[in-house]
Amino acid sequence: MLTFIASLKFYSKLWPRAHTFSKLANIIGRAALPGTFKNTSIDEYDVFTQQYFIWLFRLLMSNKDYVKDFNDGTSFITKQNVQALTRSGLFFLPSTDLTKFETRLNKDIKQISKPGNKPFEGIDADVLLGVMLDEFIDSRNKIMKMLKNKYFKIYEVDKGIFRFIER
Repeated sequence: MLTFIASLKFYSKLWPRAHTFSKLANIIGRAALPGTFKNTSIDEYDVFTQQYFIWLFRLLMSNKDYVKDFNDGTSFITKQNVQALTRSGLFFLPSTDLTKFETRLNKDIKQISKPGNKPFEGIDADVLLGVMLDEFIDSRNKIMKMLKNKYFKIYEVDKGIFRFIER
């Protein structure tokens, strides 16, 4: 276990995927990894976000045809497979929101050329994981806010004891 934590601490400085996992598992501090996705929303220990991240990682890595791994530790998803992964990973989004998400994601797709390999269009796997995790957290927060408002409104009408003011 000590070896795992030590290597995770080392790799979390290099790879956004390891950094995200260590933040979700509450192993490292709250410092952000420079140049990574918006990860300020995963500062809290949340078992649902952990499970979603691990499930998403398994979904991503389960089909090796989707992922191109390179010796320098980078992994890329080809452009053709990004849509299939986002539709599987963000199954909870309505189709209109999913289309908007895919449109925003297209700006991160770029031409990848590595020595000894044919150039292709794709996205860094860590970036895709981070963006999808942020979308999950944003959606979850919207649903929680809606449920909270609905609950308070119903309870206020029934009992007349709660007063909820939006800030």
